[in-house]
Amino acid sequence: MMSPTLSIVIPNYNHGTYLEQCIRSQMGSRLSIEIIIVDDASSDNSIDVIKSLQLEGLPIRFFKNKERLGVVPTMNRGISESKGEYIILRAADDLSEASTFSQAIELLESNREAGLSCGDLAYFLNSPEDAAVETLSLSASPAYLSPTQLHGMLGTSPIHSHTAIYRKSLLQRHGLFKSEHRFYSDWYTTLCLACSHGVCYQPKPTAYARLCSTSYANAGSRNATDRATTLKVLTEDLSILPEQLKTDIYHSRALDFFEIDPKNAFNFPFPPCPIPDDRFFLAGMGGTLYRKLKSLDKTRLTYPAYIYGAGAHTDILLKAWNALNLPKPTRIWVSSLENTRTSIQGIEVRKFGDAFDKIGTIIISSKSYEPEMLSTASTRFPNIPIITFWGSGDKT
Repeated sequence: MMSPTLSIVIPNYNHGTYLEQCIRSQMGSRLSIEIIIVDDASSDNSIDVIKSLQLEGLPIRFFKNKERLGVVPTMNRGISESKGEYIILRAADDLSEASTFSQAIELLESNREAGLSCGDLAYFLNSPEDAAVETLSLSASPAYLSPTQLHGMLGTSPIHSHTAIYRKSLLQRHGLFKSEHRFYSDWYTTLCLACSHGVCYQPKPTAYARLCSTSYANAGSRNATDRATTLKVLTEDLSILPEQLKTDIYHSRALDFFEIDPKNAFNFPFPPCPIPDDRFFLAGMGGTLYRKLKSLDKTRLTYPAYIYGAGAHTDILLKAWNALNLPKPTRIWVSSLENTRTSIQGIEVRKFGDAFDKIGTIIISSKSYEPEMLSTASTRFPNIPIITFWGSGDKT
């Protein structure tokens, strides 16, 4: 039997609710594919869902861990079991745009030096039809970009591993994914491959990520111990990389998540790499927020306006806000004042719900926790208009 061209690896733990939709979204391309599901000792109906779809004749190869190993070892097991030349990693609650697979492989076949193919990522809550797209904007048409061409282009948005199709031989040479990198393992490997070998890019959504505040990445990022341990390993591993690769990763701003100064963490004299405003408002999170604010019916943005959320997302939101010359928000709210800035760009930060006499509009400023924050704000202020950015839907 001929080996498949593309292996789609799905690690699963208790995602039976979403698994069928995820698996069916892999079908429909012209390629020979295999879907490898590695179950990490689930206790829900996941195995029943998988066996039912196998009986339909879907190209599923199923493996089950005897005991729970965790996300990264389960991903690596799936890759080790794969037979394809190219690899997709798909979370069990996310979706693929299978119609983009063929072009991605064609690009990789034509550009044998490329480490991976990628595209834009769409975020959704309930339906992919309501998704918000975060663009990379690396090129206007499908293309290969060398490591040199990527210099300075990733500062507005990282390459999302959701959209990646990896060249398996280079992924194996890199050592697959490192368990010690935890919730950042896919970021580290993807960025190293991209900045070392270049990428092929399709300027359209190639995957859909479900917004979920309890996802593996979000759960890890909220755990202070996990964050500190992960950062320690990352800085140790990044410190021994070649100078150009280290510089490219620094300029990607992927470590902004940890709210540290990478120059101090690496003890390395990084050259400056400013992001032009035209690119900031075109690609990544900044582009999505700018486009939504620009297209917003300004009659819906009534004042006083309160921003709910005080992380890096809010810094980017305010840059887009100011570029559009919108009136200054009244106040920024946070769920907890512990370890939080007292003001952001001159706007006072206060505990959620601490308001003046009137509230005109609430703006939810978070990607990962938007559904949860929308629910909190809607419950507390049921008659106040709420604006969101990432697929949760506005409340009017």
